[in-house]
Amino acid sequence: MERRADKGKPVGPWIGKLNPMQRAIAKKLHRLILGAVPAMTSELKWGMPCYSKDGMVCFIMAAKEHVSIGFYKGAKLKDPKELFSGSGKALRSLKFRSAGEIPVADLRGFVKAAVALKVPTKAAAARPRR
Repeated sequence: MERRADKGKPVGPWIGKLNPMQRAIAKKLHRLILGAVPAMTSELKWGMPCYSKDGMVCFIMAAKEHVSIGFYKGAKLKDPKELFSGSGKALRSLKFRSAGEIPVADLRGFVKAAVALKVPTKAAAARPRR
């Protein structure tokens, strides 16, 4: 299988190519994610920004009318305000149509809680345990 040309590339140029509405939302989400967990890494995977720390945590996806943040193990996160959408076994997401809609404190809490779940990437799973 061929490796995607964008895999592992920085997130900044991807954000820069978005339309103004998408860019404002994606930029705010990107800063919020990295600000919540400074040791988080970001890179393009599957054509979108993906964030990891000791495993996959979340991603940003741009659509025509909104930008979403998705959590790989979102179903395990506490969501007392019922902000998430999705009903599958694992993934949960939030959609935003403007940067002003982003619930900063709630999202920061979701990012920190998702990191605590430690969803292993293939590379993290292959590392020997200590």
